[in-house]
Amino acid sequence: MVFPITQLPYLPLKQVLRGIDVAIQIDLSFAAENVRDALSSLQKPSIETVVRFSPGIMDIVMAIPENDYSVVEVQLKMDRVIRNRTHIMLHGNKIYMTRTRNVLKFQRDKTIEKNYEYLNLLLAHLDKTFKLSGLSVILEYIDISGFLFKNWNSFEYVKIYNQDLSPELGWFFFKNIQTKELAFRTTSVQTPNGPHNFPLTHQVIQLDSCNWITFDSILNMECQRFSVGKGDKGNMQVTDIVNFVHSWSNGGLNNLVNCEIDLPRLWIAQDLNYEYAKAIFNKLVSMGVQTSSSRAGDLKKEVVRSDKKVALLTINTIFKFKLLPPTSTNDSRAPAP
Repeated sequence: MVFPITQLPYLPLKQVLRGIDVAIQIDLSFAAENVRDALSSLQKPSIETVVRFSPGIMDIVMAIPENDYSVVEVQLKMDRVIRNRTHIMLHGNKIYMTRTRNVLKFQRDKTIEKNYEYLNLLLAHLDKTFKLSGLSVILEYIDISGFLFKNWNSFEYVKIYNQDLSPELGWFFFKNIQTKELAFRTTSVQTPNGPHNFPLTHQVIQLDSCNWITFDSILNMECQRFSVGKGDKGNMQVTDIVNFVHSWSNGGLNNLVNCEIDLPRLWIAQDLNYEYAKAIFNKLVSMGVQTSSSRAGDLKKEVVRSDKKVALLTINTIFKFKLLPPTSTNDSRAPAP
């Protein structure tokens, strides 16, 4: 006698679901509300999930720890699906689907807008059922201005690659999206009025090809980790780096642990790294910043501030700031002669 799983009482249903593969659990979660409720009550380890959206890739990848030693990857993707008797209903949308091992394919729509809507609905369903954590979204080669996720703040990480980004959209992400990490690898950013001030408050921000943000924004950031590179920083001056270090030495940038800033191409092309580094270090000493002594030609120095925190500075093709862990020797550092 065959007994449909959807008709099992709650406790036996939980026991059955606990013993089957995760991909099948996800498949069954679309079958009935009682199955989804039973799945949501199971104790699941942290499930890291990545949403990828580009012209060629529209999927959700879930990395689910089975035990201390293995992780199962399940992929839900928008793809071509031969119409069959198997389908799901998502908020009134009938979507045909198939499953092969750990890959669930859903019927892909002709329009990018509808596929974007389907991904939103699938993500909401998975989050409600499995209580996802470590959510990331990667958007690449698409115009995101019209396709924003309904709840950006559910993501811990947002990564936007190969994308034109207007100052208005940049402001939207910096000001309104309170994710843990924000990464932009943009193409040509529209800056008709020059660089803009942005609030840099995320724990981790990675910016690439960036000439659209002012150095004042960096001086006022609240990040723990920050990097910016490959932009035309022809306007960057020695005083910008000096002001950065001087601000930190006086108690500013208090959250900062690691920072990397690509230096202007002009500095690198003329092989003047050492001269610029020397000018920066000399200026810091003249301003009373406590620094370690260094050998001639050395592009590294340690800087000590009043609360005894110590940072290592490296000035080469990239300006690197790294907060050093506290040690017993930090308290005995003396200023450079």
